[in-house]
Amino acid sequence: NALYIVKGHMPVAIYEWLQNNNDNQELLARAWMDGYEVEKEPLYYVKLPFVSQSTDFEKETTYTYIIVNITTDEMQPSTSNRNHGSWKAELTEEQIKDMPGGDVYWRFAVLVEEAEGEA
Repeated sequence: NALYIVKGHMPVAIYEWLQNNNDNQELLARAWMDGYEVEKEPLYYVKLPFVSQSTDFEKETTYTYIIVNITTDEMQPSTSNRNHGSWKAELTEEQIKDMPGGDVYWRFAVLVEEAEGEA
């Protein structure tokens, strides 16, 4: 066993995972020798339709986003139809669905890469 596994020299979760079975030790060794790529979870904007009155008779649909409130660090729908640039919250599917009303917000999720391509 070339991998020296000592409980006090690594986080407990890693130690337990390595001790769980020899396959985990081999997986770690293969990743060390061959390299590995961490798969990043896709990120989404929540792009909500925003209807505004442009004239007395016409309504215009624009879009608003879930943003990060920079003073409280909370996520919230913006109150403006402006694109808030880096304030737009880049969220995982789990983060969106865990918000109150998240299942509704999930219907308006747009991949960040696709949204940036539209700009």
